[in-house]
Amino acid sequence: MQPDLFQPTVIVIPFPARMRVGHIRRTADRIVNSRTDREAAHYWKRAVEGLWRQMEKAGVPENRIEVEVNAFACCVQAEVTRISMAGTGGAA
Repeated sequence: MQPDLFQPTVIVIPFPARMRVGHIRRTADRIVNSRTDREAAHYWKRAVEGLWRQMEKAGVPENRIEVEVNAFACCVQAEVTRISMAGTGGAA
């Protein structure tokens, strides 16, 4: 019996990063509560690199990883803004 040489094309579809609400909130909270800008930047870099590596390891194409990381960044920024506004009362 000969081995089957046919290998179907596999497409890895990642869980949308914008839906990772817990990760988004933890990241935003850690950034907002950082003692220095350097600490916040370091944490942000680690969060993005970790997300990138996780998707890369799962076989997600690089262009899709970029889309997901950008969506994650937008959501974290929105959450940082929300937390910051909540801390100031949010009134104009």
